Amino acid sequence: MIRNYPKTFYTKTISRAIRAITGSYYNHVAVVAGYAGERWVYEAVDRGFVRTWRLEEWLKRENVDFDFVAFNPPVPHNFRERLYLIEGVPYDFGSLLVWQLIRHICLKVLKKDVWLGRRGFKALARVYCSEAIAFLFGKERWWTWGPKEVHDGFLPFRVYETKRPKK
Repeated sequence: MIRNYPKTFYTKTISRAIRAITGSYYNHVAVVAGYAGERWVYEAVDRGFVRTWRLEEWLKRENVDFDFVAFNPPVPHNFRERLYLIEGVPYDFGSLLVWQLIRHICLKVLKKDVWLGRRGFKALARVYCSEAIAFLFGKERWWTWGPKEVHDGFLPFRVYETKRPKK
């Protein structure tokens, strides 16, 4: 779980919008998995769900400051197959910015969980970060998950919080 403090206007605006729309303190989630004997970060970014950085490099990036929460949940037996299935899938801006907004308005106003976006395997045509992570870990209704649901859904497991020092 990540709360970004990006340094560009564009990424700062997107980060704030995601937190506002999803009702979460966090605006991004990623997963670390082994690849070629090294630990890599897989995440949904503007170019899709991809392997982005070696973990050590990702943690040292200079272009963002962030709060970081790490989970260590049990990994499902089919995790690797699920990872290969969604690697390269395009980013789902529509579900994140439209369907999540409608869902959270309905939750607050109607006290009802309403999802109007793609469901099930049709939702795999495009993914955003938190639905990708929920899918990887086999969560029910993974296509509706936002950062808050990922945080709350993994809470039975040990949580580590680290704040990166501001420069």
